[in-house]
Amino acid sequence: MAKPIVEAVLRLMISSNSVASCTGKPSGAKTRVGYWGSVNPDCSSKGDTVIRVTNPPEHGAVEVGKSTDYLGYPKENIRAKCNQHKVAVTQIMYKSADKYVGKDTIDFLVLFPESGMAWEVHYEIDVK
Repeated sequence: MAKPIVEAVLRLMISSNSVASCTGKPSGAKTRVGYWGSVNPDCSSKGDTVIRVTNPPEHGAVEVGKSTDYLGYPKENIRAKCNQHKVAVTQIMYKSADKYVGKDTIDFLVLFPESGMAWEVHYEIDVK
């Protein structure tokens, strides 16, 4: 019997309607939902990006923590050179309940340092 698979779609509700997906994770395993960071033009950190869970998942748990990763600024952006090395980010991880199969959702707020910009994020998860 095949293990259940976690399939997720991320929808950014304020800034854009971009969609990302995450597949291939078994039920009960941690899955990275996303990560966010903010840097100055010299690639130094602007400070910690804050993630606040506003509606936790009903059939799993989330964990917010610090990490490092590559950012994805467009090549026209003055910060595009920062894409070449890892920088400090805040990430959110999801773990479904063991053997759970079905739908789950997470709502959270991403607050960026200094700019006052915030994104409301609704994450839909299909655990198979």
